[in-house]
This record gives sequence, structure tokens and C-alpha cells, in this order.
Amino acid sequence: MKIQKMIEFTGKNLDDMFKLPCVKCVLKVDGEPVLVLHSEMMHNSKNICRLKDSLVQYTTGTWSVE
Repeated sequence: MKIQKMIEFTGKNLDDMFKLPCVKCVLKVDGEPVLVLHSEMMHNSKNICRLKDSLVQYTTGTWSVE
């Protein structure tokens, strides 16, 4: 399984992040944006992406949070 792309979640790229197929919704938690991800698209069981995390898309179409 190869990495197709890696995207760092900075909070400044909310519009771009929301357009990703793995993103279910964007919430505000303690004043900071958090991405809630579709669990069926995730390679691992982590389906929350916080600031400074990276979303990794694999060639299989699955995603993970690093």
C-alpha cells in the first residue's frame, strides 16, 4: 500500500479539507476546528483529525490520520 498524498491540517485550509471525500464534517472543539472523518474510509480506527495532524491517502482509496 503506497501513499498517494499527505495533507497537513493547519486550520487555515478548512475549505479544501471539507472537500475531501473522507471528511464527514468540521466541528469546533475548545475553539479549534476538528475534522470528523468517515470511519468506513479510514485505514485505521482513528476518525478524528486535529490541528497539526496529517491526513494520508493511500493508493487503495483509504485514509489514515498521522
